[in-house]
Amino acid sequence: MIGQLKSYFLFFFFFFLFSSFVSQTISFKNEFGNPLKFYKVLVSKGHHKDTLITNKSGVLNFKSISNFDSLSLILSDTIISMTHFEILNNNYQFFTSISNYKSLPIFEAKVESNTQLPIGLSELNHQVVKSKEIYNSNVSTGAELLLLSDGVTIQKSSFGGGSPIIRGFEANRILLMVDGVRMNNAIYRGGHLQNSITVDPFILESCDVIFGPSAVSYGSDAIGGVIHYKTKDPTLLNTNDTSSFSGLYFTRFNSATNELSNHINFNLSGKNVASLTSITYKKFGDVSMGKNRVHGFQNWGLHNFYTEFNNFQDTMIANSNPSIQRGVGFNQIDLTNKILFKLSTTSRLIINSQFSSSSNLQRLDQLNNLTLNNLPEYAQWNYGPQKRLLNSIAFSSPFSSTLFDDIRAVFSHQYIQESRITRRFNSFFQKNSVENVNVLGSNIQFSKSIGANSRLDYGTETYYNNVDSRAYQLNLLDSSTSFIDSRYPNGGSNIFFPAIYASYNLKKNRLSLIGGIRYTWNQASAIFNDTLLDFLSDDFEIKRHSLSVSISSYFYPNETTKIFLDLSTGFRAPNIDDLGKVFIKDQFLTVPNSQLVPEYAYNFSLGIGKKINFNNIQFSFSSTSFFTILDNVITKQSLEINGSSLIYYDSNYYEILANQNNAFGIVYGLSGSLSITFFKNIKVHSSLCYTSGILEKEEIPMSHIPPLFGKLNLNYIFKKFEFQILNNFNAEKSNKLFGQGNTDNPLEASPMGYPSWWVINTQVGYQYKESLKLSLGLYNLLDVHYKTFASGISAPGRSLMVSA
Repeated sequence: MIGQLKSYFLFFFFFFLFSSFVSQTISFKNEFGNPLKFYKVLVSKGHHKDTLITNKSGVLNFKSISNFDSLSLILSDTIISMTHFEILNNNYQFFTSISNYKSLPIFEAKVESNTQLPIGLSELNHQVVKSKEIYNSNVSTGAELLLLSDGVTIQKSSFGGGSPIIRGFEANRILLMVDGVRMNNAIYRGGHLQNSITVDPFILESCDVIFGPSAVSYGSDAIGGVIHYKTKDPTLLNTNDTSSFSGLYFTRFNSATNELSNHINFNLSGKNVASLTSITYKKFGDVSMGKNRVHGFQNWGLHNFYTEFNNFQDTMIANSNPSIQRGVGFNQIDLTNKILFKLSTTSRLIINSQFSSSSNLQRLDQLNNLTLNNLPEYAQWNYGPQKRLLNSIAFSSPFSSTLFDDIRAVFSHQYIQESRITRRFNSFFQKNSVENVNVLGSNIQFSKSIGANSRLDYGTETYYNNVDSRAYQLNLLDSSTSFIDSRYPNGGSNIFFPAIYASYNLKKNRLSLIGGIRYTWNQASAIFNDTLLDFLSDDFEIKRHSLSVSISSYFYPNETTKIFLDLSTGFRAPNIDDLGKVFIKDQFLTVPNSQLVPEYAYNFSLGIGKKINFNNIQFSFSSTSFFTILDNVITKQSLEINGSSLIYYDSNYYEILANQNNAFGIVYGLSGSLSITFFKNIKVHSSLCYTSGILEKEEIPMSHIPPLFGKLNLNYIFKKFEFQILNNFNAEKSNKLFGQGNTDNPLEASPMGYPSWWVINTQVGYQYKESLKLSLGLYNLLDVHYKTFASGISAPGRSLMVSA
């Protein structure tokens, strides 16, 4: 199977590499998609400049100007410029709003990286976190940076965690991508994930957050939304460049987490080849929680004890300062290298290599569990080093033919390693489980303009996952090892899912319509060898298929208003984690179930955006409501084996759980944001998100549903200074609203649930030179104690942050 897939990838790669590439025209349009007729365009090539005029359709003939560095559109009050490469990545369309991506209105915002496949989006269902925002914040991981966008919150099982929640969906119902490659793999679980921390935030150009089901464009798992990390591309040497070398160094210290982060990247430029290399090393220590317990629970979340193992004996030690969460720190290294080849004037090839590895990550929410004898349940419960290796080839080029005008392709290989290390208190037997996942992937997309107002995108996507799961027990007394059950089928398991898809985009006057369809075939198989659980003797092979459709419309009643309507379906095919996992948490044992069928989401979204300019004041408002029906929803439910709901396993009795298809669930909510800008240097931004969800069969709340949350930020720029006051808040999540089972971590909540919280952060930045910016921040100013929803660790207390 793998050999056939490699041959498939190589065939398509060399086919596209040695093809000739020509595009015909460049279209110029305003933010509403209307053609810019008879506008002057300045064509620059080195020191030579020409002025051309767009025709009655707002088009320039590309053949007559195929050799240029940049184009500048001359408007009455400004000049907007785009490089040749930017126009190429924008499908040969020049939008007047391209330099102000977040402003309203925008007509079918386009992607900016040649590793992202194009799709019609707007601010009402799509947000972008830019590199500048990341460096100007206190975010340390690829998970935390998502808090810079509206409508996203994260859960943390450990300090090195960060599981995004979008519209009440989390974990394997959210699709993670990096540079056009799916990160979701066969062992992405349904509880909480920390895989997003393997993405280095300091090398990102931007991060796209797409809300709602996006199965037509992205396939399985994109039910709650899509998070697409896009790393910076190397830059070629321009005519006016005086040096072929450029670089950046960034360092930061945070007192509450004892963080010390260092990042360096450097770009080597040539006329036809460029390379970008990035190195980031982060180290975190013990984390101090807030001491201001406005919620009234004086002992909730305290780290009262920890254990030490000396002379083959465990000792329970009282923590002299229970507000310090000891041992939760970790370190991580992230490496990135990208090489860009300019194959022709308009064709690009990028070789992309990324590697991330962490130290052990301690699970404090497991280590604080006590037995009936008031002794620790575990002396050791760690995630082992989490490793991610990505190698990909991304190719983009125009290709003139009857069937398509443009080709974009990404071929990739990923290697992921996860491990868990556990040992019970006063036990000499340490359990180790190691999961190795190899993923081969390809995505090939074709685009064809049909007339001046419509475009057809279509393509194929294929991914193959192979899982190798092993486990052993280490005797600390004599270093001998013995067999134990692995987390996933120990004889090996795999998933194969090819897909074909198409979308049609029609733009007419003040209306844009986007319709799409996708067909996905899913095949999963697993082999159980020797196992300690008698009922795990059957291997399985399942074959499923899914059909997804969507239709979206954008309507512009006037130049300052946008209305968005989306009717879409999404799906999530059961993966190996759903079908074949053996897992212990608290007093529950999760066992495999190979009878699962795919989840289907049916979504309705309606949004409106408004922008008003009044003298020196600008108002931007947006609001979106959403309603999603999740059919065949997979949830953990009680199970009886041989007439009993309890099972004796690993020297203990556990209540049996298994993933099972429920009838359906309903998730609905409302989100909104308001931005006000005064005199261009003062900006107030606020956002709010409400979500609710229920399982109809039992009429009980769904898991993963966060409480009401939002933010209120003030930004003021004065000369070289930038001042910020940042407020984040969460409403209360009562334990009556928790989902069934232990997904919402009821054992980590207070007696009433997760209390409301409100934190204030302040920051000041000083642009000393163009190449040097100094930042000083004080976070959690009031030293409030809180836990984010469903988290197993308390958030950091008051902290001082210094960066340069």
